[in-house]
Amino acid sequence: MSSFFKNMIVLFLLVSPLALAQKDDQTTDNNCSDYANSPLAEPSWYAAQCLGQLDMRATGNNLLPGDTGYMIDLRNNDAFFSFIIPDISNNNNLGAFTNSVFAVDTDATGDNMYGVEFDTQVIGRIDVTNGSWNPIGTLTGTMGGTPSGLAYDPTTSTWYFSEIAGGTSILYTVDLLGSGVATTVGDIGFTLVIDIAIHPTTGAIYGHDIGTDEIISINKNTGVGAAIGPTGLDANFAQGMNFDRSDGTLYAWIYTGGGTNTFASINLATGAATPLNVNDPLGEWVGAFATAGNSVPVLGPFGMTVMLAVLALAGVYFMRRKRLA
Repeated sequence: MSSFFKNMIVLFLLVSPLALAQKDDQTTDNNCSDYANSPLAEPSWYAAQCLGQLDMRATGNNLLPGDTGYMIDLRNNDAFFSFIIPDISNNNNLGAFTNSVFAVDTDATGDNMYGVEFDTQVIGRIDVTNGSWNPIGTLTGTMGGTPSGLAYDPTTSTWYFSEIAGGTSILYTVDLLGSGVATTVGDIGFTLVIDIAIHPTTGAIYGHDIGTDEIISINKNTGVGAAIGPTGLDANFAQGMNFDRSDGTLYAWIYTGGGTNTFASINLATGAATPLNVNDPLGEWVGAFATAGNSVPVLGPFGMTVMLAVLALAGVYFMRRKRLA
């Protein structure tokens, strides 16, 4: 073989990787810009291509006694964990969770956890002992966007739901455990409200907008949101927040990409996030707490019978008093 062809082969081998790298970089730029502010789970390629990070995986498997919370890892093999409030590093992997559920909360008892699948709009109950998904209905009456938040209001026994659709965020009430029909409350006025949470005693609704990185308040009657203040963290992709109903503390799993996150308490007056766990464990989380709320009391059959008997006796007593008078 002539020296000319040998030189051409060497040159080709040297130049080809550079050309391929340039092509990859161009593709990366396009993909990264598409996911600059996204309500979806982070794609597996995003960290390496857009953040220059290696893949990060969750660790930790130590369950300690105390108040329990639950969280779903949307990024690291999709698993369901329990943990001890307020330290999510003390967690226990209870089982696989492969459903794409970004919106979750517990009911009045704190024992039953529910969610809505983003791609199918299916409503399901999550077994908190093993993370299994049990479909119970289908959500209807929405714009069919990305489900972002689900919250139970203990003060009115009402379920609220939020979605991101058509360049905005929308608040609904929903008959979650019945017909599945959602009723529009209103346009929140923020483009990327990634989750909502409801205070256990005041019933006030709060949201986290990852477009502005702010905590907002949301009017329950109109759905209109108002900025409270910045969290101080640059959030992206699906993530959660929830109230501990036992003491009214708002916690948030603030996801910042590439597996990095901050579990923080939120100042309701300023919106500021106070870090409690940073990247411990790594992952992209949504979750809820197993703490009961101050739900509106409902009498069962026995309670109704007792109440009617007491009222009847009281009526007889006052009638006799009246006759004697």
